Amino acid sequence: MLLSDVIGRVRRDIGDPLQNFRTNTVGDGLITWFDLPRQNIDPATLVVETITNGTTITTLHTPADYTLDSRNGQLALTSPLPNGAILQVIGNSWSLFTDTELTDIVNESVYQHTFGQTTNERFRDALTGAITYRNQRITLDNLPVMQEPLIVMLADINALWVLATDAASDVNIQTAEGTNVDRSARYTQLMGHIQSLSQRYKDFCGQLNLGLFRMETLNLRRVSRTTGRLIPVFTDREYDDHRWPQRQLPQIDTRDQDNSGIPSPLWNGSWGP
Repeated sequence: MLLSDVIGRVRRDIGDPLQNFRTNTVGDGLITWFDLPRQNIDPATLVVETITNGTTITTLHTPADYTLDSRNGQLALTSPLPNGAILQVIGNSWSLFTDTELTDIVNESVYQHTFGQTTNERFRDALTGAITYRNQRITLDNLPVMQEPLIVMLADINALWVLATDAASDVNIQTAEGTNVDRSARYTQLMGHIQSLSQRYKDFCGQLNLGLFRMETLNLRRVSRTTGRLIPVFTDREYDDHRWPQRQLPQIDTRDQDNSGIPSPLWNGSWGP
């Protein structure tokens, strides 16, 4: 599955399609900074031109001629636009997220959904002819088709959380004339939809035993009565898997750990007094 496909499906779900825009500004020979009519601009599709005397068209390039703040929709020229010249800007934009922001959201969703998941591939070694195994971490490149909707669903949830966090700072407006604007309604609607999507994602993960809500079988570790050390645990293997045993290193709770740096005394392989 391609990253661009996931981003496209997330934009479809949250209602953030690509939009075209065109704007013209007349220069006065002094101003170099211009506020474009759109935010979240796609820099790859932006075309900046100057029209002088109504006929001469010059295409500007970044960073030699201008710099762009794509998130806020602001354009800064390196030199003032000549008096009477027209600055023409053509491009595409989104209303909610840039591609960079959605890329981060999708990557985080993939890491969350595929955490601890690996695929075990059985093959015959070309040199020895023996059957062996290889373990690969599940990523977008080898993601099973059944999990693609779950990745998109989790990315939708994480994207809506970003919008809900932004809406959480909105306050209601009440004027002396009796005008009331309930700005908190947007936050309430977003949180309600997040809860619905989260429950749907949880149900699908439980039915398919995938993602963050899958059932896992864990091994209990015991402590040796003679040495007081944890008994090592090795990863289970198939009967024809002749690779060296793989040691598992589960996380050990180390809260309130002694950080003095003083080594514990040892004498003849046993604890000292």
